[in-house]
Amino acid sequence: LSPGDRVTIKVPVSATTPQNVNDIATVSSSSEDPDLSNNQDEDGLTVVASADLQLTKTDAPDPVVAGTNLTYTLTARNNGPSSAAGVVVEDFLPSGVSIVSVSTPDGACVAGVPGSALQPTTCNLGTLAPLAQEVVTIVVQVLPQTVGSLQNSARVSSSTADPDNSNDLATSTTTVASQ
Repeated sequence: LSPGDRVTIKVPVSATTPQNVNDIATVSSSSEDPDLSNNQDEDGLTVVASADLQLTKTDAPDPVVAGTNLTYTLTARNNGPSSAAGVVVEDFLPSGVSIVSVSTPDGACVAGVPGSALQPTTCNLGTLAPLAQEVVTIVVQVLPQTVGSLQNSARVSSSTADPDNSNDLATSTTTVASQ
């Protein structure tokens, strides 16, 4: 190696277990070295998994007629670079609706209480590999007396560190037309 050269080490990391890396570097030369005490150094670091989760949401139809069904489609995506463990989507349904169904192909969902910040509709999606995505579909009936608009917010989270939380929230506003 020449001065300024770098060595790259790839470290496999799981989504849940940090990896400790301890490195010892030794330098030697064919020239005589009067001080051998400074020819070795060591350093360590901990490498943790990191997964950038992203949540998008659509609503259909918009506008929706009071007394009819409205479908929210939420897509949770892992932009990587690591797998995201324990992925959970929470949807804070607005008051003015009743839940018809909640589903996802590869997870388990529990219907919450519309209008409650403490009891959101929750879907446990398990582990999402890098660049994988999972869709959650929530069908609600807009109550006949509902007027104006419905604002629905949701978030995605994981037990894996997420370096960019700015894309973990999604909101949609639906106009309600009277019958």
